[in-house]
Amino acid sequence: MTPAAANDPAVVDAFAKAAVQVEVKTPTGPQLDMVTLMPMLNPKLMLVPTMLIHGEYDDVADLDGLLPFFQQLPNPYKRYVVIPKAGHMMHLQSGHRLFQHEVVSFFKAP
Repeated sequence: MTPAAANDPAVVDAFAKAAVQVEVKTPTGPQLDMVTLMPMLNPKLMLVPTMLIHGEYDDVADLDGLLPFFQQLPNPYKRYVVIPKAGHMMHLQSGHRLFQHEVVSFFKAP
């Protein structure tokens, strides 16, 4: 669902080349879990501050799927962020600077 314009081809290429050298065999466990064990954890048991973040074009995580989970988080310090111009791999896409900013600001909060 992510438009090609959101991707930086040089960044994606560099990431792919580095990843293939590190990860020679990837298990299919996460994909199987996603279709058989969702949600994988109980949000009511997450007592720590929590941030949920996904890209505007994310085809794995979206508002409809995550908002009910977010609403059940018991800690009042929680943040829900949607990054524009990004998909599921937002650290490699146009919205990466906003993604980095949001993560840093969440962890720097008092």
